[in-house]
Amino acid sequence: MVMKLVVLGHSFVSRLEDFVNSSPDNRVTKNLNLSLEEIHVSYAGFRGATLSKVRAQGLRYVRLFHPDVVVLQAVSNDLCDPTKSVSDVFKQLIDFVISLRYAESVKHDVILQTLHRRPPSYRIRYEVDTQWFNERVDELNMRISSYLCNVEGSKFFRLSGFWSSTSQDMVFSQDGVHLNLQGMKKYYNNLRAVVVSTLKTITNDERTQNAKRQPRGRRTQVIPAAAGSAEQAAQQTVQQTAQDQLVAAVTDKVLEAIRNESNQESQQMVETEDRGRKKHKEPKKKRKRISSPPRSPSIAGREIQGISTLHGQVPSQHPSGVPTHLVNSTSKLLDAAMSKNTQVSYEVALNAYRKFFRTNFSTSPTFPSQLNHIMSFIAWLYQHKKSYNTINTYVAGISYYHKIHGLSDPTQFFVIKKLLKGAQHLSNAPDIRLPITPHILFKLVHALKHTVAGKFSRRLLTGMFTLCFFAFLRVGEVTVKSLKNSSRNLVHLKNLSFDPVRGRPKSMTLTLRHFKHHDSGRPVSLQIAAQTCKNICPVIAMQKYLSVRSKCQGPLFSFDGQKPINQAYFTNELKNALSFVGLDTTKYKSHSFRIGAASYAFQCKIPGDKIRLMGRWNSSAIRRYFRIPVFDTVEISPLNLV
Repeated sequence: MVMKLVVLGHSFVSRLEDFVNSSPDNRVTKNLNLSLEEIHVSYAGFRGATLSKVRAQGLRYVRLFHPDVVVLQAVSNDLCDPTKSVSDVFKQLIDFVISLRYAESVKHDVILQTLHRRPPSYRIRYEVDTQWFNERVDELNMRISSYLCNVEGSKFFRLSGFWSSTSQDMVFSQDGVHLNLQGMKKYYNNLRAVVVSTLKTITNDERTQNAKRQPRGRRTQVIPAAAGSAEQAAQQTVQQTAQDQLVAAVTDKVLEAIRNESNQESQQMVETEDRGRKKHKEPKKKRKRISSPPRSPSIAGREIQGISTLHGQVPSQHPSGVPTHLVNSTSKLLDAAMSKNTQVSYEVALNAYRKFFRTNFSTSPTFPSQLNHIMSFIAWLYQHKKSYNTINTYVAGISYYHKIHGLSDPTQFFVIKKLLKGAQHLSNAPDIRLPITPHILFKLVHALKHTVAGKFSRRLLTGMFTLCFFAFLRVGEVTVKSLKNSSRNLVHLKNLSFDPVRGRPKSMTLTLRHFKHHDSGRPVSLQIAAQTCKNICPVIAMQKYLSVRSKCQGPLFSFDGQKPINQAYFTNELKNALSFVGLDTTKYKSHSFRIGAASYAFQCKIPGDKIRLMGRWNSSAIRRYFRIPVFDTVEISPLNLV
């Protein structure tokens, strides 16, 4: 039977089809130079289309063509939209894949790796920040690869020949977005490689299924080449039946997992942990259709099939018949109870736990986890040179996952606490970061005149340097790692106000509503006084910066008043200034402003409790930031020596 394959996507697919149709090379064919008796390839590319349009138009094509395999290249345009987070694009893509597999009966799907972009040689219509876009691409590729690694019938294919600077110069057109003829040839070869690989996988799966159904002691009958048409038709019917049964088996397995998840977690509400879980015997409800990706796996004692969200839906806390709007509100409250950064960290922890199981046991983890598995996981992390903080965070993620799904938490055992303590003792590296003192701050501000071009940029960085020091700010409160999703901890223009005295500001107030470890929701106001040294006075620096800044009510530090400053830019300019004044850039980091502020306050004999409030620490962690000089300058007179 001929396998049917559809390549779905945006302009990359339509341009590939044009390239194939116009190529003078006989080896470049629409069918990827493969036998028409083995596979039939068709293309459905929609220029400028987002994922929603590809889905709407592509589903019509899929329902008409009934393909066995769908290859997707469809998210580049969505990543250009700053209103869409990478998480939103990821969930939308996985939802589309699930619909193809289980609603449209597509047997296999392949998601092609999204490519980077290059700065265009000329002004294009929809130009985006290349660095910002490429960061979003890397995050999305990582999420898709991690999610699909254990999903049967799905594959994430990494495109080769597009990533080095030399290769990108050769394969991209001048707009920095699309591929030239040489790039299209590489793209064609990659597509052919993934199709051949998928074809082999399907063939091997069919052989495995046929072998399982064949009774022991009997050999499969081989039909001669000269057999009649009736025998050939019978063989094709057997192969088609095998494929249909394979798809049905996969679908039944997913539906059974979802039903068991609901049944087992509902049973846990009425059973104690001491008695353990019993198999729930309520009648299973038939699920007609899966229109969204599987939620976070909370199946006690079953394998994890994928991790899309940390909380997911917690059936054990929602009995049947609860209105959808109440379930949605519950999920919203759960998400609000934890910062996005913590959610991401815990998802990374779960992915690491899955990798640990695949590496050491060649399987997926089951929940609730066994004590020896958690112990081995900690040892595995230590062997892989993970720091104590990373190990502790990963264990906290596993613990949270158990608690949020109502499972017994094995991380609370005494032996786990001791293992973490041992990891702390063995991997407790000293903090070599040095503080930026007022004297160094003066030098850095002066260096900006020589390292930064443009009055606006110099005033921007002067304001950032001085405010980070005098307000004990974290770098994540003035910059973002990428524009994919601005942190709620980011300081905005509306958070700063000046306190004029006789027409001239003598201080300013910075109001922080969100910051690290702040759970009460009450805003904290910092009153920052003007300094006698005008070169490092934060009040004067911010006045000068705001006089040239846009009036838009966006992030406090911004080039256009709307987009926050990228952390890489801030770090790079700080390194340039440090190098100019002759300081070691490996020991002075962006966090050195906060370390310097804490150390200077301690040297000024300000009580530790007050310093903790000024820097918004919620624990004794502040002590790690004190850099305490043993002696000031000591003068020794020879007359005092005996």
